[in-house]
Amino acid sequence: MPQVVRIPAPSVAFPTLQVSSRDAKTLEIVSDAHVLDTLEHYQEFIRDHKECVDRKLWRKVRSRHGVRAYRERRKAAARRERFEKSGSSSVPSITSPRQGLKKTCRLCCDRVCSRCRVTKHVGCITALDDQDVVVSTSMSFCTRCIHRASHVSAHFFSQTSSMFAHC
Repeated sequence: MPQVVRIPAPSVAFPTLQVSSRDAKTLEIVSDAHVLDTLEHYQEFIRDHKECVDRKLWRKVRSRHGVRAYRERRKAAARRERFEKSGSSSVPSITSPRQGLKKTCRLCCDRVCSRCRVTKHVGCITALDDQDVVVSTSMSFCTRCIHRASHVSAHFFSQTSSMFAHC
């Protein structure tokens, strides 16, 4: 059995923290609020995204009390590093060229086959040169995102419609 070698740490490396009881209570309240806020954001994410996790990119590590922890898969991490070194991004962004394709979902940017694709005609009223103009376009969504698409904000719609106005 290998012998464990313990290196003594000098006492000055980690000095004792002196905190008043009032400050300790304040720190405890702030940390509890931070944890509750983080859990609330997590529950909101789960509710909005319906626990859609790309199993090719993420591996579930641990689950406790309804909270799931994931880590990036090694192949996905290596692919992301290659894309970052080449100057492109593996994460779809608002400037992603894949969003312009008719066979991609406008929300998740995944390719969608014709059988799974749902096309919705979306319109909104925008103020252009002090006049109200109705802007409308057809958008393709995958079956996973179609429910989220009905709750898309006008801000998202204006970004995508202005981005593809030249197409």
